[in-house]
Amino acid sequence: MGALVAFDVHGTWGTTHVCDSLLKLHLRVLGADFGRQDDINLPLPEGARGTDSAECIRLPLQAGSWHARWGEWGCHQADGNGVLVLRVVEGSLLVYLESEQGHSAVFCEAGEWLALPAGLPFKLDAGEAPALELRVLPAATARRSIQAHAMAARRKALPSHDAFVAALLELTGYAAED
Repeated sequence: MGALVAFDVHGTWGTTHVCDSLLKLHLRVLGADFGRQDDINLPLPEGARGTDSAECIRLPLQAGSWHARWGEWGCHQADGNGVLVLRVVEGSLLVYLESEQGHSAVFCEAGEWLALPAGLPFKLDAGEAPALELRVLPAATARRSIQAHAMAARRKALPSHDAFVAALLELTGYAAED
């Protein structure tokens, strides 16, 4: 189940969307996109090229390189209208996107993809005990860290992957009974 939560500038949990059309509508304002596709032939958004090779990330196997490359806030760099596509093959992924209005958290599970425009600040979180297989298109995407001190307090207020999933399950009525 894909989900999107809008957090205000103080990190307060706001509007929650679990409907794909509302997710896509919210993401388009940021220049991003979301979809579902079970096979390797993604319906790529404008700016992504289907001929590009994909980087395969498997957790926990590649945990060290994962945290160094994707565990902090950053944005990808691309010429022109370059798009970074994150396709979850197995497991789940929480992707935080940053804008002047606050943060958007996009939760993706196996078979779902998220396309991000160049320059959009984001952070990936696979949880404390991740079992994730992720395809990143195009492979070897240049990424630069973002050290915005003005955003530091806002970022710290955001829940981790595991806390986000627990709150989302509680909110949607799927929380496990004790």
